[in-house]
Parts: sequence; structure tokens; C-alpha cells
Amino acid sequence: DFNTIRYRLSSIDEERAEYTETRKRLRRSRIGLAALLIIGILLAGLGTVQMKRDHTKKYEKIIEDADSAYAAGDYNLSIEKGKEAVEFNPNNEAGYITKYKAETSKAYEENNQDIYESLLEEIEIDGVDQPALQDNLYVCTYASNAYYETQQYNKAAEELQDRNDLEDDQLMLLGQAPYNIGDN
Repeated sequence: DFNTIRYRLSSIDEERAEYTETRKRLRRSRIGLAALLIIGILLAGLGTVQMKRDHTKKYEKIIEDADSAYAAGDYNLSIEKGKEAVEFNPNNEAGYITKYKAETSKAYEENNQDIYESLLEEIEIDGVDQPALQDNLYVCTYASNAYYETQQYNKAAEELQDRNDLEDDQLMLLGQAPYNIGDN
């Protein structure tokens, strides 16, 4: 009937306005969700960066403590801190080098062949888990020194042979090993 048609025609504007408002609300909520998602991703990224910084700072503190103990002549504490650094971050060579340096100094100070032998075993085992250690100049130097002190002069020389990055100390060790076995 005519009244129904007139009512529907007059309510079209209301329905259209309601439909438009519903679409606007839906669009705003999608934009809001996208904004929240972006903010969440940014916060997660910032949190990850901060955690990484904190992790790095803690590792650096362990190494610093190990170096301080080493400088004070407390090789046992330096070794412990080196081990702690290796446990904390096994992929960073600094912990291994710190530990080897302290063990070498302790072995030298105590004139203890067993410590040198233990050091050589550690370097070998660590080199399997962390192959990059095998090419590190300082690790090779500590191994060469341990071989030299345990009178394994050929192995001492082998550790440093064919390297083009030797410094004065390593060159001296490399030259001294064959001298001790008479291979002038």
C-alpha cells in the first residue's frame, strides 16, 4: 500500500546513514587494529634490541671481571669468569681466549705440566664445538705455547706455521720451537 511505500522511501535516508556509519565504524576499527599491530611489532622489536643490549652488557661485564682478576694475579677467578662467559655466550671467542690466557698464566706460574695438558684438551674440544676458534691467532698461540712448555716442539711449530698474521711474540715462539729440537 501507499503508506508502506511512503514510509520506506522516507526511511531510505535513515538506512543509508546507518549503513554509512556502520562502514565508518568498521573502517576505524580496522585502522585501529592495524595501528595496534604496528605498535605491538615496534614494541617487540624495541624489546628485542634492549634484551640484546642487556645481554651484551652482561657478557662484557663478565669479561671485564675476568680481566680484572687476571690483572690482579687471581688466575683461578679469571678462569672461572672465562668459563662463565663461555657458558653465557658460547659463540663469542672472547670468553675462550680469556679462559685460555688465565690457564696459561696459571700453568706458567705454577710450572704445572698438567694444566698445559688440560689446556690442550680444552682447546681441542672447544675447537670441535666452535670451529672458528681453530683459526683464531690467540687460540693457536696458547696451544703452541702449551705444546712448547710440554716439550712437544714440533706441534708447537705446527700451530703457528703457514700463518701470515703472526705478531712478534708468535714469531719468536715459532722460531724457538725448532731451535729446541735442533732443526736450525
